[in-house]
Amino acid sequence: MDKISERIKHSRTAIGLKQKEVADALGVSINLVSKWELGQAHPRERHLQKLADALQISKVFLMFGQEYFDDEGLTLDQKIEQLTIPNQQLLKRFIELLIDEQNLQKNGSS
Repeated sequence: MDKISERIKHSRTAIGLKQKEVADALGVSINLVSKWELGQAHPRERHLQKLADALQISKVFLMFGQEYFDDEGLTLDQKIEQLTIPNQQLLKRFIELLIDEQNLQKNGSS
């Protein structure tokens, strides 16, 4: 299970919960839980621990797919994929700022 959406659905069905039960436990809509399972949205940071608790799994497993996460074997793209969408957008903006700064320094020294 490479994707958080797969882990959510698999874990929920493994313990026999309905999407509504998960939604009620987290205080979110059933539509949001459905979007998480379909990969159309990602749980926000504030939901992760409650979601893991409701699914009877660890937060680490929910986020990364294994209990003892070893990121040494992952590519940079795989690591970035594990970030939430807002954090991916922040990373992209940060990279753009670094490139701009680098170009300014390069142009200033020529």
